Amino acid sequence: MPEREYERLRRVAALRGHSVDATHPPTHLRRHLVEAGEPAAAAVVIDSEAAAAIAAELAPARMTVARAVIRDLAG
Repeated sequence: MPEREYERLRRVAALRGHSVDATHPPTHLRRHLVEAGEPAAAAVVIDSEAAAAIAAELAPARMTVARAVIRDLAG
């Protein structure tokens, strides 16, 4: 998905006060907290070959989820 679509979805979620469920704060507030923190060193590091293999394995699921998200939010 293009970055502008992610940003649009973030704005929509903030306006709606979207929350995972009643036990979680609204998603946009949790995202803000995570983004405000300092980056930490990675606990697990993989090489580019392993990253490419993982991306290739997950690509079909990523497309399915992206389509479902767009479909559900558009309609």
